[in-house]
This record gives sequence, C-alpha cells and structure tokens, in this order.
Amino acid sequence: MYCTQNDIIKRRIPEDDLIQLTDDNDLGGVDADVVAGIIAEQDELIDGYLRSRYELPLAEPVPGLLTGLAVDLCVHALYSRRAHIEIPESIDKAYGNALKRLREIQQAVMKLDVAGVSTSSSGASFTANERVSGRNKMTGIL
Repeated sequence: MYCTQNDIIKRRIPEDDLIQLTDDNDLGGVDADVVAGIIAEQDELIDGYLRSRYELPLAEPVPGLLTGLAVDLCVHALYSRRAHIEIPESIDKAYGNALKRLREIQQAVMKLDVAGVSTSSSGASFTANERVSGRNKMTGIL
C-alpha cells in the first residue's frame, strides 16, 4: 500500500472534505471502505507503472515520493466519484503531475531509491525461432 487514509487527510484534504466525498449513506463519517477501495485501485495503477522497472511489492518503507503520488491519485479519484462536485484545479493539476512522474519513473528518467531494481529495460522481449529457409538451406532444391 502506497498511502493510507491518514496520509490523504494529513497531506491533501481535510477530514470534513473526505466525509463529503465518501459518505454515500449520510452517516456523518468517512466511509473507510470507499477510501480503501480507492487506495487499492490507485495502488494497482502505480504498480502498472513500476512493474517494468522494479520488483514488486517494493520493500518497506515505501519512498515518500510514491506516497505523495498515491495521495494525489486517490484524491482525484475521490473527487471523480462526485459528478456534482467540480474537481478543484489544484487537485486536477496534482493528478496530472503524478501521472507524469510515474511515466518518468517507468522510463527511468527518475529513479526510486529502493531495493529490487529489475534488470529488464523495457519489460518486453523478443525471441525468434531458427530460420526455416535461407540461402544455405535452399541449396539443391531447384
């Protein structure tokens, strides 16, 4: 897990805002299940970017940079749940910047200080079969 509900409150939005974004049943509190679901979704997104460069799961402690990026992604996702609430420009900008940083990490422009760096440079590989025909194998056919 790259961030917690407490990280979201401490770093980005007050608890009252989190209540407004998660309390679907008007119970007057943060719906921890909604927050946990959003965190899990954003963790998967982050893992998708990191998978080609780092062995997952990352060793603890999670770099603070990733916690900040996860918070920004989660807050945007929380606002996106509420169609009647316009996403604040600062939240939208932080989301875009988080995705940009994740792409930079994926492309090794930015590197995390963690153990378990993958030796794969692209995450893709190609293996060719032996040639079935060619100049040397075609001799005597005609």
